[in-house]
Amino acid sequence: MAWSWIARRLSSGLPVLHRQATTGQSPSLWAMLAATGWIGLSLVDRLFAEVQAQPAEPRPELVWSALALSLVVFVVILALLLVDNRYSSTDLGFNPSRWQESLKLGFGTCCASILPTVLALLCTLPLRSRETQHTLLRLLAESPDPLVIFGLALTAVVAAPLSEELLFRVTLQGWWQQRIGSKWAVPVIALLFAMVHGYRDGLALIPLALLLGYVYDRQRDYLAVVVAHALFNAGNLVLALMAMQAQSPAPPP
Repeated sequence: MAWSWIARRLSSGLPVLHRQATTGQSPSLWAMLAATGWIGLSLVDRLFAEVQAQPAEPRPELVWSALALSLVVFVVILALLLVDNRYSSTDLGFNPSRWQESLKLGFGTCCASILPTVLALLCTLPLRSRETQHTLLRLLAESPDPLVIFGLALTAVVAAPLSEELLFRVTLQGWWQQRIGSKWAVPVIALLFAMVHGYRDGLALIPLALLLGYVYDRQRDYLAVVVAHALFNAGNLVLALMAMQAQSPAPPP
C-alpha cells in the first residue's frame, strides 16, 4: 500500500513529499565533529571485530552498556546542537504542534521500508549465519530473560533511534547538505549509517537509511524519522521473539 501510494504520486508528476520550509540553519561545527568522531570510532571497532572474526560473547551486561552509551551520545550531541542558542528545536526538526503528522509520516516510512528490506535480506542471505548474528540478538536467543528483553527493547526501540537519528540525520546530514546538497548528502550519510551496523546487516539497512534521509531532507521532521526507526527496530525485535518462541521445545503433554 505504501509503495502503491508512492507510485501514484510519482506517476502524477508530484513529489513523494513536499519540501518543508526551514530556517536553513546548519548544525554547529562542534556537533558535527563530535558526531563524526563517534561514528569513526564505531567504524574502527566494527572493522576490528570483522578482522578478528570473533563476535563478542553475548552477555546481559552488553544490553545495559549499549543502552547507557546510546543515552550518553544523545545527551552530548543534543547539548552541542543547542548550547549556543543558535540552533532551536525547530531547526532540530521537532515541532510539537504537528506531532500527529509526524507519527503518520513515521509509520508510513516504516511501512515503505519493509519491501526493499526483505528483498535486500534475501539477496544477502548467503552472508548470514547464527554465528554472524548481532550480539544482542544472540543474547536474546541464549538468555530469554524478561529483564534482558526489557533492556533490549529500551535500547532498540527508544535509545538507539533517538541517538542515531540525532547523529546521522540531524547532525551529519543537516550539516553536509548545506554544503554539498541533498543529492549527495542523503546517500553518503545513509551509507555511513549502514556501515556502522556491519556489512552483513548494513546492506539490508540501506533502503531504510535512504528513506529516513529522504524524509528528513524533505520534511525536516526529527520525530518522524525517530518513529520510523523505532517501529522498524520494534518489528525486528518482535520477529526475533517469535522465532525464539517457535524454536523452543514444546512442553511435555
